[in-house]
This record gives sequence, C-alpha cells and structure tokens, in this order.
Amino acid sequence: MSTFNGKDIISYLEEKNDNVLDDYNEDDNSPDMDTDDPVESYYDLLNVDKYGDLSELKNNFYNLSLKYYPKMKSGKLLELNKKFEELSEAYQILSYKIRKEIYDNEGISGIEKMNIIHPLLYFNGIFIFDMMYQYIGTTEIGYIIKIFLENNISSENIPSFREEMNENIMEYQIKREEELTELLKKRLDLHMDNDEQWKNVMENEINLLSNKSFSNFILESIGWTYQNVANIYLEEIENVGKIYRGIYMFQANKRINKNEEMFDNSRNHIHSLINSFYPYNEQINPFLKRAQYNRTNVECITSNRENKMNSEYDALYNENVNNISDKVKYNLLNDLLISILYINVYDIEETVRNIAEVVLRDNDVNVNTRSKRAHRMRLLGSMILQKINV
Repeated sequence: MSTFNGKDIISYLEEKNDNVLDDYNEDDNSPDMDTDDPVESYYDLLNVDKYGDLSELKNNFYNLSLKYYPKMKSGKLLELNKKFEELSEAYQILSYKIRKEIYDNEGISGIEKMNIIHPLLYFNGIFIFDMMYQYIGTTEIGYIIKIFLENNISSENIPSFREEMNENIMEYQIKREEELTELLKKRLDLHMDNDEQWKNVMENEINLLSNKSFSNFILESIGWTYQNVANIYLEEIENVGKIYRGIYMFQANKRINKNEEMFDNSRNHIHSLINSFYPYNEQINPFLKRAQYNRTNVECITSNRENKMNSEYDALYNENVNNISDKVKYNLLNDLLISILYINVYDIEETVRNIAEVVLRDNDVNVNTRSKRAHRMRLLGSMILQKINV
C-alpha cells in the first residue's frame, strides 16, 4: 500500500482524481461555473439552493472539487488554487448544521472565526470516505472532525477537545456498528429468491463506489474482510473437517496485527504533528485557518476591536505559514494523508469485521438464512476485489 503505484500519496491522488474527472467529463452533468464572475455567497459558489438537500450539496461539491482539483507543478509540488480552497471552505460551512445556521443568520461576519481544515486533507481524508457511508459509516476520524467543526471548537481548546473525544468515541462506535449491521443485513437479504437480480444490484453499487480517490484501498479492505469472515464461518458451520478454517484465521490475525501496528504508528505521528504546531500563539498550524472567503465582496459588520484581532490573527498566520517552505508543506501534507489513510483502513477493517461477524451469527434468523448470507457475503467480497483487480 505504501508505494501508491510508485508515487508519493499526493501525486497518486492528483493522478487518480484527474482520471476520475476524465470519466465524468464523458457524461458531464456537473454544475458549470464562470470563474470570472463574482460569487455572492457560499450557495452560489456550490450552485445550491439555501433550502436544498444535503445530497445535492455533496454531489456538487464533489464534482466541482474534481474540476478544480490542484495540479502538480514542477519540482514535484502541488499547486493549490483559490477556487478549490473556496469550494472546500463553502462546504465545510454549509454541510454542518450549526455552522450553516450561523452563516444563514449572520452571513460572513458570523463565520470569520470558524476553523477551516486544509482543503486537500478535507477532500481526500474526510469527504471521500463519507461517500462510502452505506458500507463503512462515518470513520472515527470523520466523526471527530464532524464534532470539531459542528461545535466550532476554538484552536486553544483543541487539547481538551481531544480528551473529551477519547471518552465519546466508544459510544459513537457502538451506534455506528449497530446501524451498519442493519444495512448489511438488508444488503445481503435483498432479492433472496433471485440471486441474479441481487448480483446485478451489487455490481451497480460497486461501480458507484469504485471511482473515488481512495476507493481501491477502501474497497480492498471491505472485499477482503467480507471474504475472510464468510470463509471462516462457512468452514466452521458447513464444511466437514474444517480443513481451511485455521488458514483463514491465521490470515485474519496476521492482517489485524499489521493494521494495528500501522494504526499505532500513524496515530502517534498525527499526535506529534498536532503538538508541534501548538500553542497557536507561538506557531500557526498550516492545516487549519479561519474562514475568510469573499470578505471583500460582502458587507461585514464587526466591531473595531474584532477587526483588529482578525487582522492580527491573519498577519500571524501568514507570517508563520509563509515561512514554511513549499517543500516542507508538501511533505507535511503527504505524511498526514498517509497517516489518515492507515488509520482509516484500520478503522474500516475492524468495523466491517465486527458487523460481518454479527450478521452471520444472527440468531433472529434461521440457519438457512445465515448460510445464504455467508455465501452472498463471500461472493460480494469476491466481486469487490475483482472490480479493483486484486
């Protein structure tokens, strides 16, 4: 996984997203945008109505982000562009209920102090994983970011926020697995009397999931885990002698141990990165900034004191972040994206394994239904792996 087709992860993602965009352009229904015309609001920027649904907001953000995704420049560096940053900021405001309400009521003046996550990290490390919600739910990192943004946690309160999240994350994970268990049951029980129709539905689902920047890694985790859990169950329940069960168990334990090692290393690395850019009165974090889109184009009613504080913050941010070389920023982003990917892979495989085992040992259905689910789970895993050519 660490080679990313011989590229670093940022180069890999740029190429992957560019290929996805080419596929979309063959049948392009994404909203068009005239970059020369001034945009009056976040809604105009994402081409959505104030009272529109979240799915339209999500689809427009995805399509527009692909269209304006940053390109690699000479020296193997990624060049961010203003439009990609503005799209991310708009989505990070409008997709979270509390933030959206503040923006709707107060406009730009209400969101000036809100933290905005680096657009590259947000799109690839948070948003793309959310697009596979029906299979993996919201990852733990995604949940933490969701709470961080929804509750407008200030920079100085990040340490206490981290402690609080450590206490809440287990409760969230229980609810997540309960929801995903029911979704998996429905997926496997669909068209119980027509396997061919069920297979066609699954193929369509897989096709929709496969064309995303991290889709190969996510789908490989899901497909491999489905196959492994189903094989262990079928060898235990149906096959006399259980010849291969020990092999499947060995494969599972080996993979779990490897994922745990990657998770521990990546988690420690992220904590180290966060700590190295804290406290914010001494250093400004290059992965966070305050919302600032379109301030010059809309009326902003703030006190002189607030304006002075905002100007001082902006000056401090620009001074510190601009003093970090492009190469250092690139390497920091690359390291953080790799760590996020490894943590998410561990999280996804652990979660998918837990829910798959629950579904196959569901005593609320008879043994024939459990057997049918197991065979379909194994087939679904195989279909997923075939789609990504594993």
